[in-house]
Formats: sequence, C-alpha cells, structure tokens
Amino acid sequence: MRFLESKKVDAILIACGTISSTAFDEICAATELPVTGVVDVTADAAAAATRNGRVGIIGTPATVKSDAYTGRIKSHGADIETFCIACPLFVPLVEEGMVSPDFPITRLAVEHYLAPMREAGVDTLILGCTHYPVLADAISAYLPGVTLINSGAEAAKAMVERFPAEVRDKGGVTYYVSDTTDNFERAASLFLGRNVTGKVERIDIDSF
Repeated sequence: MRFLESKKVDAILIACGTISSTAFDEICAATELPVTGVVDVTADAAAAATRNGRVGIIGTPATVKSDAYTGRIKSHGADIETFCIACPLFVPLVEEGMVSPDFPITRLAVEHYLAPMREAGVDTLILGCTHYPVLADAISAYLPGVTLINSGAEAAKAMVERFPAEVRDKGGVTYYVSDTTDNFERAASLFLGRNVTGKVERIDIDSF
C-alpha cells in the first residue's frame, strides 16, 4: 500500500481472489484510499445470475478455505446453495499457456476438478482466481450452458463506476512487478487479451 500511495493513485483494486478473500480488511486498514476487492462484486453478480439457486465457486485452496464468496452469496438468500472446489493445477496450466481444451492435460484437469460441479447441477460458476478466466473455453466445453462469472471483469466494472467518463477515457498504464520481469509481456498479454506495451519495472517492495 505504501508503494501504491507513493504513485499518487486515487483508488486501489485488489485483483487477486486469494488476497481479497484472506486479507481485505488488513489492506483497507493500511490505507485511507478507497479499496475494491473481487469477492463482493463477484458474489453479487453470481447471486443475480443463478436461476436454480446452485452456485459453484472455484479458486485457490486459501480462497476456498476462507468461505468469503459463500458468506457474501448467502447474504442474498439462505436458499442459494454453494459448492466450492480448490483447483490448484489451473494456475500452472495457465502460466504454461496450456489453456485450450485441445490440450489433453488441460481437459483432464478440468474434468477432474469440475465433475462435482456437473453432478451438483450448478447453473452459475464463479471463476474465483484471476488465472481461471483464461481457461473459460475449456471450462465451458465441460460445463455447457453454465454461466461463468469472471471475478476480474466484475471488479473492473466496479472500478469503472468510480470514475466519470472524462477520467476513464484518458491516461496510461505503467507496470511494476515485485518478481522477475522475464516473460511478463507474454503472461500479461495472455491475461489481458491484447499485446502489452510500455515499460515494465521491477521494484523492491520491501524498501517501501
């Protein structure tokens, strides 16, 4: 938070399901800036989308263990059932670029993790990790007709609503990473769905 504040930002988006699920209150306590996480807006979208009251949630083990999505969804009605599964293999598959259902290993991983979702008859599935929407085609191929809720997209919509159009339509992007910059452009382009241009700078986060 100290690093982001040093850049004079006006608002902060926690674009990580795990951090939003496990450390949201601590982050809010560390800054006076407005903070948006992915959990509440995503859970609200899923509760609004479901027609049969059966919502699936997939995420990292920490996200699933936190029950953060379930708690928010239940605030919309105790009759909504939630089904949670951790899918740890999805992250390395995405980072290796193995995202298509044409990859046997990807197809098998999706079937392995999501078989209980199919059996439960969920009609809505929260993709509770920023990596998972990259696997949307593979997931939809196994769960046809199920509405996928993209946590990153829902959080981005919430951020857009914070700012007037004249602010949204201008500005630029600067990338900072706390780990190696190697392969950042390839990975970021995969997530964003477009080529990433601009300077990528590695920072020593512990110095702030």
